[in-house]
Amino acid sequence: MYIRTSRLDLDDYNHEAQEGLHITSMAGTWMSLVQGFGGMRVSGDELSFDAMLPTQWKSYQFKVLFREKIYTVRVDEKGSHIQIVESS
Repeated sequence: MYIRTSRLDLDDYNHEAQEGLHITSMAGTWMSLVQGFGGMRVSGDELSFDAMLPTQWKSYQFKVLFREKIYTVRVDEKGSHIQIVESS
């Protein structure tokens, strides 16, 4: 399903891209990357990640703003790397 939602407008499955983009499909793609593959969870005031790398991918990266901090999460063949920066 990740491939289907991520490619919906790029491949113009429904032959309607000229009418606009499917924002809900884009949101589903983001959620499946961040919460699915990235394993992002929120419990109370705590943010955690339990990331996995699909076998066909070399890496992926995303940013999340949570409690006035910007988390940059990069997942590659060597593991997960998280950088936290205070937002201004």
